[in-house]
Amino acid sequence: MLIMAVLLLLTLLSLSSPILSLSKYINIDCGASESYLDSDKVKLWAGDKGFTTTGKSFGNSLKNPLNTLRFFPSGNKNCYSNIPVTKSRKTLVRTLFFYGNYDDRSSAPSFDVVYDGKHRETVQFTNTPQLNNRVIFISEVIYSPASEDISVCLIRTSKSDVPFISSIEVYGLDADMYDGIGPDEGLLRRKLVLYGFKNIKRYDDTFGRLWFPLEPNEPVLKTSASSIDITGVPNKPPANVMAKALSQDIITLSTKTLPLAGSQIYLALYFSEPKSLGRTMKRSFNVFLDDKQLNSVPIVPVFGKATEFVTRDIVATSKSQVFFRSTSDSTLPPIVNAMELYSISKGVGGDYGGGGQSGDDPDDDRNKGRNKKTKPKPNEDARLKFEAAKQAATATHQGKPKSKLPVILGASLGSAFASISSVFVAIFCKRSQNAKSQSNTEPATSTGSAAEAGVEPLVGEQLASDSKPPRK
Repeated sequence: MLIMAVLLLLTLLSLSSPILSLSKYINIDCGASESYLDSDKVKLWAGDKGFTTTGKSFGNSLKNPLNTLRFFPSGNKNCYSNIPVTKSRKTLVRTLFFYGNYDDRSSAPSFDVVYDGKHRETVQFTNTPQLNNRVIFISEVIYSPASEDISVCLIRTSKSDVPFISSIEVYGLDADMYDGIGPDEGLLRRKLVLYGFKNIKRYDDTFGRLWFPLEPNEPVLKTSASSIDITGVPNKPPANVMAKALSQDIITLSTKTLPLAGSQIYLALYFSEPKSLGRTMKRSFNVFLDDKQLNSVPIVPVFGKATEFVTRDIVATSKSQVFFRSTSDSTLPPIVNAMELYSISKGVGGDYGGGGQSGDDPDDDRNKGRNKKTKPKPNEDARLKFEAAKQAATATHQGKPKSKLPVILGASLGSAFASISSVFVAIFCKRSQNAKSQSNTEPATSTGSAAEAGVEPLVGEQLASDSKPPRK
């Protein structure tokens, strides 16, 4: 055991330094006052001091980074600004909102979140107050920033509703991913689904995407290939999410997370033939949105290799359906392994966006002793904040007693869903449990309407106390 502990310690020390030096994208734990490293992914989380000058922090009993939030009782627009990114590089920005009845009103607020003054989405929870205490709202956008720092702004849309936010995550994507996105366009997440999965495992995605598994009632095929080759697939889905596929004569996928009035969408579907086919066997099918065929050439999945089909700029509504039909010469039914569905944002600006901040609260401890609002320098200060957060996290990490380091590494390598990942385990499990009682072609979301596209359930252990006390 001692030898194993030493080996684990050496592994941790060898990994931590390079990971920190390569950690170019920052993640903000909203409401937190300190920076730290995620013990699961060795990812840097920075406290939000210096990124916003307004609002108040609140702590709860969840695991970080969901154990704090920042709420904004004053002003119509409050922003996080100077978040460092790489100019013109496709970037995924995710914001999480966990209400948890922090204000004892049992009424989750509704408000808007605006990314870089261009891409706007409404944060709207369910119509069931009890359920809102156990769900999180996920908002994501993929776009190419026009500068080296970005903003995330919360817009009050009702006098009675107070905006809040739990965390902000930023991930850089490869140049060939999500090809065709214009400089002013963005992709707003509607759903990312893995088909055929029941038990939750860790689906590592180096680009930070969250894939929610769904075990349907229909037949599921498991690949017999030793590995799945994703070479040449532009959007680079994780190879291990291609291990299972939904299979039936006619596959129908719902799009109810879209608005009822309809919107232009970006749809990506992924396929991999699960078995080596004999000469007389063939799997060939076409993809339709309602009554319109989307593909010009039949899809023929390849054994041990991923195939991607992408279409965009078509209009779909919450009542639309994506379905597959076999071609006349196919001897096997259609399959699908995974799906990504986004609404296309055209990046229309407005006075609600930008990197500015409004609504300073004189009672906010961040504003005490401050006679006037100071505007940070755009790029320089963003980098300084990032480096300061990195150094603080590094110091905290290296300052831990040596006797605890093997335990930390055990949490990192042995416990696959520590910290934030454990939250998503709970989400995944709940979705899988609900999938059987609802449509077998759609992930189980909260009760509801298209407006609840980002709502995901939290269950069980996430409402229990963490080992750390809430930070306030």
